[in-house]
Amino acid sequence: ILGISPLTHFGTEATGFSDFFPGVEVHLLGHSAIFRIPFFREWCLAHGHGSVDRQTCSLLLSRGHSIALAPGGAKESLECAPGSLRLILAQRRGFVRLALQT
Repeated sequence: ILGISPLTHFGTEATGFSDFFPGVEVHLLGHSAIFRIPFFREWCLAHGHGSVDRQTCSLLLSRGHSIALAPGGAKESLECAPGSLRLILAQRRGFVRLALQT
């Protein structure tokens, strides 16, 4: 699942990201399910977005690119309740290990 906020911030120039961070190329990564949606898949790929798997993350980071992802994702979005904030990271620490390695 690709969140609207990161998509707007990193996927467009709506917030002027490149003015604050010139030369930083950010790839927004999301769940592989988004690449099964006709036309949306092509839009994502055309804008440099990709699947948030270890191989994609490693490749982009090894090339000096930055990546943006939302830990928790779909599971976390389904655990919402008014007035609460619950972060689910117990089974999602791979991105931290990868960040420390690169």
